[in-house]
Amino acid sequence: MSAFAKEFLRTITRKPGRFLALLAIVALGAGFYAGLRMTAPDMGIALDRYLDGTNAYDIRVVSTLGLTDDDLDALREVEGVDQVKGAFECDVEAAMNGADYTMRFHSLPNESQDVPPAHSAENLSEDGDSQPNEQEERPATHSINRLVLAEGEWPAADDECVICADRVMDSPFAVGDTITVNMRVGSAEAMLQEREYTVVGLVRSPYYVSQVSLGTSSIGSGIVQQYAYVPETDFKRTVPYTEAYITVEGAAETFADSEAYWALVNQAKANIEAIADEREQIRYDSLGSLSSLRFHDELPSYGGFLDLLEYQLENPASSLDDIDGCEWLVMDRDKNAGMVSFTSDGERVDHIASVFPFVFFLVAALVALTTMTRMVDEERLLIGTYKALGYSRRRITGKYVGYALLASGIGALVGIVVLGKLLPAVIMNAYAIMYWVPVAGFPLDPALSLLSAGLSIAITLAATWFSVSRTLRERPAALLLPPAPANGKRILLERVTPLWRRLTFSWKVTCRNLFRYKKRFVMTLIGIAGCTALLLTGLGLHDAINDIIDVQYTDIVHHNATITVRDKVEPADQRAIDDVLADGDLVQSTTRAHVETMLTSGPRASDKRTDLVVPEDAAEFANFMTLRTRTGHEPLELCDGEVVVNEKLAIDLGVSVGGTITAAEQDAMGNATSTTYEFTVAGLSEVYIYNFIFANAATYEQVTGEPPSYTTYYANVTGDPAGRDELDERLGAIDAVKTVAYNDETIETYRTMLRSVDLIVVVLVVSAAALAFIVLYNLTNINIEERIREIATLKVLGFTRSETCAYIFREVALLSIIGCLIGLAIGVPLENFVVTTAEVDQVMFGRTIHAASFVAGFVLTLLFSGISMLLMLPKLARIDMVESLKSNE
Repeated sequence: MSAFAKEFLRTITRKPGRFLALLAIVALGAGFYAGLRMTAPDMGIALDRYLDGTNAYDIRVVSTLGLTDDDLDALREVEGVDQVKGAFECDVEAAMNGADYTMRFHSLPNESQDVPPAHSAENLSEDGDSQPNEQEERPATHSINRLVLAEGEWPAADDECVICADRVMDSPFAVGDTITVNMRVGSAEAMLQEREYTVVGLVRSPYYVSQVSLGTSSIGSGIVQQYAYVPETDFKRTVPYTEAYITVEGAAETFADSEAYWALVNQAKANIEAIADEREQIRYDSLGSLSSLRFHDELPSYGGFLDLLEYQLENPASSLDDIDGCEWLVMDRDKNAGMVSFTSDGERVDHIASVFPFVFFLVAALVALTTMTRMVDEERLLIGTYKALGYSRRRITGKYVGYALLASGIGALVGIVVLGKLLPAVIMNAYAIMYWVPVAGFPLDPALSLLSAGLSIAITLAATWFSVSRTLRERPAALLLPPAPANGKRILLERVTPLWRRLTFSWKVTCRNLFRYKKRFVMTLIGIAGCTALLLTGLGLHDAINDIIDVQYTDIVHHNATITVRDKVEPADQRAIDDVLADGDLVQSTTRAHVETMLTSGPRASDKRTDLVVPEDAAEFANFMTLRTRTGHEPLELCDGEVVVNEKLAIDLGVSVGGTITAAEQDAMGNATSTTYEFTVAGLSEVYIYNFIFANAATYEQVTGEPPSYTTYYANVTGDPAGRDELDERLGAIDAVKTVAYNDETIETYRTMLRSVDLIVVVLVVSAAALAFIVLYNLTNINIEERIREIATLKVLGFTRSETCAYIFREVALLSIIGCLIGLAIGVPLENFVVTTAEVDQVMFGRTIHAASFVAGFVLTLLFSGISMLLMLPKLARIDMVESLKSNE
């Protein structure tokens, strides 16, 4: 081995702390960037594996008049269609463990009971495929939306069922519980044969990727609180299929949500829609040949989906002539809220990852520049010797570039391998609060790994080359001499004579040193400021998330229940409703409003789902919901001809005060129709959850040409569980009442959703804290290395250990304080960017960073600075006065 190579190795082994510090800073930057950027692709891979392994549907067809076996056969003949499975579905009110729930019952194909091991969680392989039992082959007909059995067994009788394993409910549930269906509500009596069911198993369904939001319902609380699968034979034979699930040829072989996947699905959808008109007419004509009695028997079965049941209840003498034909609704996975939400959450993480880690890279670059500059300055004499011996600039530069390449290369490799695996797993496990998607081992993304490693190594090498090239421009004779000390100049503070006179000698030296070495001063400040800004960003994001629920349901919303009734209420039912709402023991106050869901559009976006709210009494409505601006909390009034919209909707649509919002009515599939209305925006209201347009009755009638129908009651009801049960029972007995929903359920749903984002905050804070510690440790170490002769001189002059430490660490403490203050200022706009990027659909995060977060960011940075100084104490003690004060050899 040549002397040059040996010296290269000695450079590493002589001061391993410097090498490891550089390695660690690169590992953290590269790993953090790679880990966050790989999260979204890994979430996509996990979802794709799960959907393929359970053979999830690609297209769902629902008919307003039900589907027959002939319809299913016609679907099987459509080009591009692979498999077709008819299914039954109905919403019911059911009691379980003393509590009432709105549940959605699905049909479970009989053949699924023959192969329980194939659907158990342990038999779902890493690639998402269910592994069949060795003794039994899975029947070919059991193919679409396969369930995963988490506990128990499959139903063996019509009065047995399986329910969602992960749904959080008011009371604990377990295998063996009994579900009692209220046959008088909804279409339960028309569709189901059994009234009581025994829970024999807990399952997970690919149709319900999200365990937080299971969908909405036209009965009970208005939201589906639990789903159940019962044997297909439990549904009455007199009713048609309510839906058909379809898989598309070749779709499973493509990546979910890829262009290739959607090309196949969209083509199959178009082919299905091409036969829809013919099948709709055939179905309608076939019902025309039935007796009126048979029509009424069938109507409840599919009325639950498009309110045909509501129509029958309001019109007992209805006949086929009263129905506007038959309509097929052809929907793909884009209409599945859980799948769409899971994909969108992955994209939000990717948005944060696209910018946030670059602050890490910036700090790493500055630390690398400082480290390598110090290293080159230390070895001026050696570099001068190399040049005097005839070594070329390229050879000398290669030593330091090789040092940096080795440190950054190993650091990037370690960081990417560790954090590239760890961060996606941590974040996806956080999202497991909301979604059940199996998380298995994922390969490192080669492109993202190379990008992350390339950025980290390139930044380090650039800083190294800059440091070395500056030194190599000097002549060997100059390099063989000690560098000239920085010019002594009077600092600005010295000109403030009254203050300067009162400073002790130590403080005067500290102040002079701070401003004398400007490069070190700036580098240290930027490094500390960057770490503090990252800490404040993470803490501020935590504030933004936690403020949502508290502000929304304390300062904005002042009611705790929402009751909806049918469009046409009989006088007797209205009197019954009024009697219940007048019971002061159950209901303290109410107000009525017209609430209509529309799809809004603006210059920047379109089809944003929004509730148009028209209060019957605007003055009274203010007691149930506060309309105010977010900044300044200025009250907003509902004026004629103008509307108030929430701030988040206005930002998304690109509309400001004085602008115009277009609102379109929805069809049965939730798509915008050609019926649209123009609203002029008069103010932006502080609302954090969901989108709203607020208008008075005159504005609504002026724009739409129709008077509002006040079918929604906002109420403040008792918080006593027994009182609420009584209220539910009394309102449920009134045919005109559709739903009774309590804000408690909404609050818990959003708290659960936001816990997953909150864990990402923990990841950001921990990563920023680790970066802060490494940066401060490295900078403190460099500061001591640069001043070994000065420290030795202090010891010779008789400074005690504590005085020496104070002399050195006082500068570090001052730089930390100044850097913290700058970092807090930088952190505010950085936090604002991350908050607006991380926002989920229909939710606006808070825009205020709490004072406690500023204090925490400041204190944490100083804490890490203090720890780094404690770790440097032994190094200060080991400085040898004699050796340090020797002349340069």
